[in-house]
Amino acid sequence: LAVYVLDSLKFSLLKSSTNNDNWEGMFLKISSPTHNRDFLVGNVYRPPRTTSDDYSAFLGSFIPVLNSFNNSRCACIVAGDFNIDLLKHNERSHVLDYLVAISAEGYCPVLSCPSRFTDNTATLIDHILFNSSFSIDQQTLLSGVLTNHISDHQPCFMSLHFRDQDGDDSRPCNGKYF
Repeated sequence: LAVYVLDSLKFSLLKSSTNNDNWEGMFLKISSPTHNRDFLVGNVYRPPRTTSDDYSAFLGSFIPVLNSFNNSRCACIVAGDFNIDLLKHNERSHVLDYLVAISAEGYCPVLSCPSRFTDNTATLIDHILFNSSFSIDQQTLLSGVLTNHISDHQPCFMSLHFRDQDGDDSRPCNGKYF
């Protein structure tokens, strides 16, 4: 896992970073003087295991990490290769369980189209989760999947436009997950 942070930003690696058999994650607290706020940014990789015990073990250790961020009063973005196909939410109960669990913690996935393509499949296994409890101008939350031919995983992105506490527009805060 890797996260690139601009030299102009202060950051610290959080203790909630993890590396276990079910998933690995790196979490940073990033201070942005431009936006006068802190962000929690996470990068997650969950191996492509498919048993119900694997999904349960993942949720059992991942959801408490999301929960711990709720008290931080920071905007939180978690992105990565979760190997859970959100396009199958009507077909597979573990996908719905995952969506319910992250939603209960105040997070929502911001991508809705496939992020990985093979000759026979199109899946949405790369996720960007945003803690939606923070005040943003919904008109300017932009996310998507770019098309390239470098990898079967496509580059995903999210861009936010935060309003200052006095209501003035601030510069957009762009985040990219590749």
